[in-house]
Amino acid sequence: RRLKTNMAAPLLTRRVYTVMAWHRIGVSLLLLVLCVCVGTGEGKSPRGASPDSAHRYVTGQPLTCGGGDEGKTVPYKHINDDYCDCPDDGADEPGTSACPNASFYCANKGYKPSSIPSSRVNDRICDCCDGSDEYEDLADCPNTCHDIGRAYRQELLQKVEDSNTGYNIRQQYIEDNKNIFSDKQDELDTITQQLEMLEELQKQLEAEKESKETLEKEALEEHQLLWEEKRKSEEEDWMLDQAQAAFAELDNDRNGIITYTELEEHTEFDIDYSGDVGEDEASWVLSDDLQADIQEFVQSVWSRIHGSYRWEKNSTLTVVDTTTTTTT
Repeated sequence: RRLKTNMAAPLLTRRVYTVMAWHRIGVSLLLLVLCVCVGTGEGKSPRGASPDSAHRYVTGQPLTCGGGDEGKTVPYKHINDDYCDCPDDGADEPGTSACPNASFYCANKGYKPSSIPSSRVNDRICDCCDGSDEYEDLADCPNTCHDIGRAYRQELLQKVEDSNTGYNIRQQYIEDNKNIFSDKQDELDTITQQLEMLEELQKQLEAEKESKETLEKEALEEHQLLWEEKRKSEEEDWMLDQAQAAFAELDNDRNGIITYTELEEHTEFDIDYSGDVGEDEASWVLSDDLQADIQEFVQSVWSRIHGSYRWEKNSTLTVVDTTTTTTT
């Protein structure tokens, strides 16, 4: 068969390598699977124990539990006694359903070994093709491993044969289309050059974009900083006006000093709700000397009381919310 002229050379190369690889490993893979399907049997391990765990079971020697029961030992005679002594890994009951976390190993001689949850042992359902999971004869489980293995191996043989057939076809396919490889390589070189030019153009455009974004970000940050400074200045001026107006209201005798007695009419300072403003409450407002001049009031007192201060009804000061911010 002839390869269509628009077939890309890289795709052709990849397919060649893929088919050659499958061809080389096909027979090895088949032999490996055939060896696995023969099976090794259970040997001297307890019923249900896998060959990988056989080293844990030494005839006459105590079994050491694993998992959360690590360090605990079980007498050898208690293995597969239908009582779970190692509940975490179920090592002492590989051949019964006593331990919910245990696994039962199916040797499946003639096919592939497998493991099933121990809860399926002697449950009247045939899970192992060799019927070993139903050893109490509660269910009729004939050994079908050889039949299944034979069919499985035949399937693998057919797959290897198909792979070899495909390999031969593609080898001829490759041989018939060697002439187009050079042309496709030239096309690839041209496309590669065009791609490199486009990538260089993309880098230039991205650099221009990044430069413009940097300038825009700097301008925005500068604008935000100026706006924050202006807002902070306006807020400080507003707080100063409030403090001065509040001082004027509280300084009843107009002597430039607010004293403890001048706070008595302002029940918002009655923190303990006793009905009047005591010295402790006045000291919280005015500090320990129970008085404050305009400078101390503006710098420290007003910041403590402005949230709870009640303006007199005839006050002309407008209260402005300075917590709302607006950005441009």
